[in-house]
Amino acid sequence: MRRGPRTKAEEAARARLKERLVANPELARKLLQAKREQEREKTPLYRMQTAPETFLFDRQVAVLKSPDRRRAILTSRRAGKTTLLAYFLIQKVLENPGLNIPYVCMTREAGRNILWPVVFEMCERLGVTVRGNSNSGDLSFPETRNRILVRGLDNDSQLNKLRGNKFPGAVIDEAQHLGGDLSGFIDDVLEPALIDLGGEILLCGTPGELPVGPFYEITEAG
Repeated sequence: MRRGPRTKAEEAARARLKERLVANPELARKLLQAKREQEREKTPLYRMQTAPETFLFDRQVAVLKSPDRRRAILTSRRAGKTTLLAYFLIQKVLENPGLNIPYVCMTREAGRNILWPVVFEMCERLGVTVRGNSNSGDLSFPETRNRILVRGLDNDSQLNKLRGNKFPGAVIDEAQHLGGDLSGFIDDVLEPALIDLGGEILLCGTPGELPVGPFYEITEAG
């Protein structure tokens, strides 16, 4: 909204401030720094500047760009699913400073073993700083103050801590191993945390040994 002309009092106040800044360069530096920090809070420090095609092939890019909020991905082994999930996670984290995004797998240890190597390699290529916590399994991004929360579906206390959060997205990996609680976890825990930001869910896995279970039913229905 545009303002009208400044009043004489406002012009006088600006003139006095200018005189103070000229006389006190240290004050001017501090005010400039405060303004820059205020602007930095309004916009992400990073954007995913690298096109997805740099890391992903055409089918992966199609999944990434799909408008569907819930996406179920059924792949074979060595089909590049972890690369797709890592790109999705990094993109969501970097474009939403201060917010976290969960990556849920069979166990926290399995999630760390699957995800960490790909995320570290991708972040190195992107020039993004990432740190891993060997105890929690989480990956933190100090410049944007957020984390990828690595959680295991075998631990209810870990999953309950996801309640009441606000997430820009979520990933469930190796979903073929997850039992009947999968749908309940999505509906009761993840969906409420994704509503505010219109967050997306990527549900990913490979064919199970038997054609049964919630992941089979979801992918068959698709």
